[in-house]
Amino acid sequence: MPPVRQLDEAFLGHLLGDDTNIIDIALKSNTDSNSLRSILGKLTSTSTALQQELFEKAHANFELFSSTYNTQQQLHERVFTLLRQFADTEAQVANIEQDTHSVIDQYQHALRNKERNQNKIEALQTIHNILKMMDIVDSCIIHYQYKNAVEHLNKLRDKLDHWEQQADSRVTQLLNQRYLQQKERLVCSLQDSLHAAIHFQGHSMRVLHRFHPSTSSTVHISDVFESIDQLGLLAEELMGIQRLVFKHIIYPYFNKPGSIIKSDSVDENQIGTGGHMQVVSGNEETSDQYIDPLLMLQQIDTVLTFLHQHMFADSSSQKHRLLFGNLLLPELIPTMIKKSLAPAIPSSKDILSDFGNVVQAVKKFESQLHDIYGFQPDATHTLGNYVDNIDAHYAKKRREKVLQEGRKVMIRRLYDVDTIQDDGHYQISQTPQILAVLVSDIIEEAADLLASHPISADSLAEGIQDLLDMYRAIMPSYHRLQYVSSAANSLVFRNDCFWLAKQLTTNIMTKPHVGHFGQLVEHLNNASDRLRELGNAWHELAMTQRVQMIQTVMDHLDGFSGITDQKFQHDCDRAVTQMIQLVNSYAAEIRPVVDETLFLDMLARIVESVVHRFIQDIEQLIDIGAEESHILARTLNSVAQLVSAFDLPGRDATESFVEELVPSWQKFWLVKDILEMNMREIMERYRRGDLHMFKKSELVGLLCALFADTELRESNIQEINSGHFLEQTLIPRSTTATPTSASPSSREAASSRLDYTIDDMEQEDGWGDDNDLQYDHEDISDTKPTTEQLKTEYIPSRLDYSMDDLDQEDGWGDNDEDLQYDHQDNMDPDLDTNVSEQPKTETLSSKLDYSIDDMEQEDGWGDDDNLSFEHDDIIGLDTETADPTPTKIKEIPSTDEKSPTGKPTATEKSTTIEESVNTKEPSSTKEPIVATKSTTSDFVEPVSSKLDYSIDDMEQEDGWGDDDDDLFGGIEKST
Repeated sequence: MPPVRQLDEAFLGHLLGDDTNIIDIALKSNTDSNSLRSILGKLTSTSTALQQELFEKAHANFELFSSTYNTQQQLHERVFTLLRQFADTEAQVANIEQDTHSVIDQYQHALRNKERNQNKIEALQTIHNILKMMDIVDSCIIHYQYKNAVEHLNKLRDKLDHWEQQADSRVTQLLNQRYLQQKERLVCSLQDSLHAAIHFQGHSMRVLHRFHPSTSSTVHISDVFESIDQLGLLAEELMGIQRLVFKHIIYPYFNKPGSIIKSDSVDENQIGTGGHMQVVSGNEETSDQYIDPLLMLQQIDTVLTFLHQHMFADSSSQKHRLLFGNLLLPELIPTMIKKSLAPAIPSSKDILSDFGNVVQAVKKFESQLHDIYGFQPDATHTLGNYVDNIDAHYAKKRREKVLQEGRKVMIRRLYDVDTIQDDGHYQISQTPQILAVLVSDIIEEAADLLASHPISADSLAEGIQDLLDMYRAIMPSYHRLQYVSSAANSLVFRNDCFWLAKQLTTNIMTKPHVGHFGQLVEHLNNASDRLRELGNAWHELAMTQRVQMIQTVMDHLDGFSGITDQKFQHDCDRAVTQMIQLVNSYAAEIRPVVDETLFLDMLARIVESVVHRFIQDIEQLIDIGAEESHILARTLNSVAQLVSAFDLPGRDATESFVEELVPSWQKFWLVKDILEMNMREIMERYRRGDLHMFKKSELVGLLCALFADTELRESNIQEINSGHFLEQTLIPRSTTATPTSASPSSREAASSRLDYTIDDMEQEDGWGDDNDLQYDHEDISDTKPTTEQLKTEYIPSRLDYSMDDLDQEDGWGDNDEDLQYDHQDNMDPDLDTNVSEQPKTETLSSKLDYSIDDMEQEDGWGDDDNLSFEHDDIIGLDTETADPTPTKIKEIPSTDEKSPTGKPTATEKSTTIEESVNTKEPSSTKEPIVATKSTTSDFVEPVSSKLDYSIDDMEQEDGWGDDDDDLFGGIEKST
């Protein structure tokens, strides 16, 4: 608890407003009643003391306050007195001001009346003067005093403009209308006088510098021009005269070469004095020639002199002559250039030097234009500038002539061909040969002009690029119907492009003068590349058209679904035959047109699309019964006839030759053979590595489609998926191998190349002795190897793998040496690549707008398949390559012995056919033509809008009917 004194001070401080922080702390303390009484007593004594002090201060100042208050009361009374005096004075002044304003208003009213009357008087005087001036103008117009009329009319205009701001709008409107009427009358009178002085009729004109509009009046044409100039209409009137001069004099003269311009004087008292000028037409024999530039300059000078003498000779104003000259000459000079100077430009370098006389005459003529008429045109639009650039004009004219000559050659509808013996024989038309000669001549001419006329030389050299661009633009469009009508025509144009491109880069580019022309070498190289691109485009079109036709025919096979139906079998045979005819006819059509390399390339790509389509359709079949497989195999035998399409002049094609060209050829025949094999034979070939070109999924799909679901099939599928097979060492030294579909070979060679025994195979697959192949001793003894087969030599293993590799998961073979394919990026990841490296051959061009599946890239292994046909199965094959030994057919089990699904079991199918084995050597690996085609639409879309044929028309021409017999004999099956 704080002391009482502190509490007392805190309470007083709180009342007096001192620091509240300390006070609050003291007041919040607990204090007893005695202390509070003492505090209150002290407060009472303090309050009494303060009251006493206040009273004393007020009493001390009372006298001062009293005197001040009395003084203020006196001042207040005086102020009120002054305010009353001010109010009285203000009332007197207001009365006087009101009287003054009334007098001023009366004065202003009188002043306004005076001004109004004065304005009316002045307006009447002005109107009188204006009307007087208008009467003078009318009088001058009537008496043909044009200069006075224009002078008064201009004064009248100035007066109206000055007075228009002050006068009544109704009055000024009427006066302006009167003024405009007078001006119109004056202009019409001037125009009539001008037409009377300058008269045009036909191809002539008459100009009177002094004429008589009436019997008592004489008018000078200079006065008319001066008056029109003061009215601001001279340029318009002279422009009209200029148009009439061109219409009646200039154009008739230039449009009729051989014409001349004559002028003479006119002096008749009745009409006036002046001159007459007319165009006299020349002989009709010279009407198709251009106007001689020297004579043209003389005739134009006659026209200008006539106009100057009779129109502006009496005029004191140089302005009129300059105006007319600058209106006439800007249009006249281009006409002179177009009609005379430009046609006179030499089109041959032999007469180019004779143009010097024309240059001198033009310079002299242009000097006169400047001196007499003051003509000052743009420096780039003068006659002198034109003739100074004769070098460039000659180059342009010569260049245009060259392009015209080239165009005439290009639009000829002559399609005769010549055979070229250059890197093979092929056919080209005459057009590229003529163009090559034309290009050579241009370079020779440009080289001759290089020293004297470098601009002309460079322009001619640049014209070569325009000529070649025009060739690429005109030929495909102008001759399109001809080119798309047949593949031969398209390929002839392709040959034209490539032949011309070769000429540009060899014979023409090697000329010694080519290097003197800047970028000519680059232009020739670019043109050569573009020509090759154009040729390739038509080459692809020619091939794609036939591929589309073939694929459309193959669509009728419908993927071989329903092959067991007799009518559908007949339709399939007919479609396959029609497809073969399309390929053979195409080969016969293009064989004489293109060189052998391109011919084989195109044909190989077409056949590749065919066999790949067959392979694809068969692999997509889900269920293939025993009867279906034999029917399919018999149908596919006809494809062997495609070998003859590859025949070359003096050289017949063979199976091995076709196999090297067509990547999927070998695989196609293996697919056909698999249709006829039992499961044991398929697995034997798989273990030997003969089926390496098939993906695992393909082999599994074929097994599932061909055979019923048994434990044996499942174990074989597992073996294929695991990649394990029996090690073999079948490495041929030769480069060719054909499947069973080719000519049969000796069985001894086939059996001698197997490095395993039948017992080993049986231990692997669990086959019994009764499942062994039954070879007829008589068949083997009768089989003789061909000459090609005698060349076959087998050496020990080139497959670098061992039995240890069988434990690997995808163990087709040892992958110590991976195959290096050009298209390795497109390889299917599921396809095994554990094979030894094979020899490679360079493939032909494969620039087609479709590609075969990536699995085709793994083709090219040597095939040791031992397949055989009956001699009668293949029609059209070379009889020298066919084995006369017939295939022995064993009895096919009845359908009752098949599995419930209709598929033969492995045991049943093993006794279906007894085959002989050939010994053709495996082919070397060949890079396939990459193409992807799953449906026919892939071929149809790129060129569907460009084909002028239909499959229906083609079928009508072929004349197939439902009753057509099969062309190919099949394997007889007995039940």
